[in-house]
Amino acid sequence: MGKMQLLGVAVAILAVYCVNAKIYFREEFLDGDEWRSRWVNSKHKSDYGEWKLTAGNFYGDAEKDKGLQTSQDARFYATSAHFEAFSNEGKPLVIQFTVKHEQKIDCGGGYVKVFPADLDQTDMHGDSSYYIMFGPDICGYSTKKVHVIFNYKGKNHLIKKEIKCKDDELTHLYTLILNPDQTYEVKIDNEKVESGTLEDDWDFLPPKKIKDPEAKKPEDWDDRPKIDDVDDKKPEDWDKPENIPDPDAKKPEDWEEDMDGEWEPPMIPNPEYKGEWKPKQIDNPNYKGAWVHPEIDNPEYSPDSNIYKFDNIGVLGLDLWQVKSGTIFDNFLICDDVKEAEAIGKETWGVTKEPEKKMKQEQDDAKRKEEEAKVKEQETNEEEEEEEEIDVVTVEKRQAVKRCDPMPLDTRHSSPLVLKRCHVSTHQHNYAAHPPMRQEQPAVKRLKLESISSGGGGGGGGGRVLKQISSNRKCSSPRTSDTEDYDKRRTHNVLERQRRNELKLSFFALRDEIPEVANNEKAAKVVILKKAAECISSMQSDEQRLLSLKEQLRRRSELLKQRLAQLQGSRA
Repeated sequence: MGKMQLLGVAVAILAVYCVNAKIYFREEFLDGDEWRSRWVNSKHKSDYGEWKLTAGNFYGDAEKDKGLQTSQDARFYATSAHFEAFSNEGKPLVIQFTVKHEQKIDCGGGYVKVFPADLDQTDMHGDSSYYIMFGPDICGYSTKKVHVIFNYKGKNHLIKKEIKCKDDELTHLYTLILNPDQTYEVKIDNEKVESGTLEDDWDFLPPKKIKDPEAKKPEDWDDRPKIDDVDDKKPEDWDKPENIPDPDAKKPEDWEEDMDGEWEPPMIPNPEYKGEWKPKQIDNPNYKGAWVHPEIDNPEYSPDSNIYKFDNIGVLGLDLWQVKSGTIFDNFLICDDVKEAEAIGKETWGVTKEPEKKMKQEQDDAKRKEEEAKVKEQETNEEEEEEEEIDVVTVEKRQAVKRCDPMPLDTRHSSPLVLKRCHVSTHQHNYAAHPPMRQEQPAVKRLKLESISSGGGGGGGGGRVLKQISSNRKCSSPRTSDTEDYDKRRTHNVLERQRRNELKLSFFALRDEIPEVANNEKAAKVVILKKAAECISSMQSDEQRLLSLKEQLRRRSELLKQRLAQLQGSRA
């Protein structure tokens, strides 16, 4: 066969393939705001969240990656698009779309629902009957799964397997394949993550086999693999008390039995205590193994070869709740050909995934460097604050020398060295420097932060500080502007130390309330504040999740009450 003949065969096969592949719905939002003419927002509730068209904060292509994004926190969202109704009888059904949780989602849905064509789109809500629900759902640390729910005979059935979803901030491609042979396959990023049969992985039908209700385990059936050794005896010295009086404890000297009662030493763990004695185990000579309950065919089981079939597919919708908004949905596809869906996935998500990842990495690197710089700056500031120690004693001595032993006027003027020293003493603000002139003075007790703190809070502590400062003066010369300035600086230094100490204690108390940094004594202030904000955000998310569950339970309760009222009315 020549090259031209081979080419003709290939073209013919491709033509047949393209003709057989049927695309029922495809939406990539490539025409700007025109999407609003195709999608209908539900009016069932007045406070649904708003959708916006955007590629997000990072992307592979600014136009191709545009999709519908949730834009308001703690809201329900409900919108849908209609297409020509069809049945998947006798052919595969493929549902595919992309999801990007760029907001680092904590609690919210990322799934789609496929509805019958006769759905009232303006009244779509959480209790609207649907055919299929498929996609990721995340809430806290425990729920990170892919939903695959089918409606069968009016009841929604959840898959029995746990399929883990992606929980990062990048775009991911989700694909559900439903085959006429009652098999299914779930793919994430064009790779299979789960597969099986509808009958095995969902409770659509009663079980084929049930335990024989007539069968019972024989009374003499021994299913104990081990038994106690009857020849094993407890040692005579085994029993010891668990706790004993502390032999090293002594009665306090100020203990008064008339007032305090009879003194008893504290109890400590007994090093000779061995716990409860149990005889050793030996093999059971009468062991017959675990008894298996015999099974019989379930008379209520009846096979159904049409579980996979839905006759009136015509609407794809987004009906979900999100605590933190920012999820972007794009590249919706419903078709009947697995290869076609895989090819479309490669030409959309497959083309933009790497550039998106690169852009995200660049943003993360820049943010990390900025945070590292802030942490380093904060740590440097803290070190400087800890090392900074203003020496009020030196200042006091210097002022005492200046006030109590002034030099003669003519001496000061005649000595350049003395002039220089006097100038430094008067105007220098380096309080930690040695004073230019030394004279024996009575020792002055240096003020400590601990003494200020122990004196009580508020104005009382401040009054004691000022009182001690006044009492430490050693000269009786009249108050001058220099002595007043000295007192002010000294008071300021003491109160500043008190403020810094209280601030540090506040940060330590906050740190101990945050699990991630509670044991990190070297945690910087900026890290403590950041982790505290994250902790608050997490608690708020948990609160919103519980409120969401409460709302769902309330709605179910109302629905059950309505159905109960209808049944009671029909019986009447």
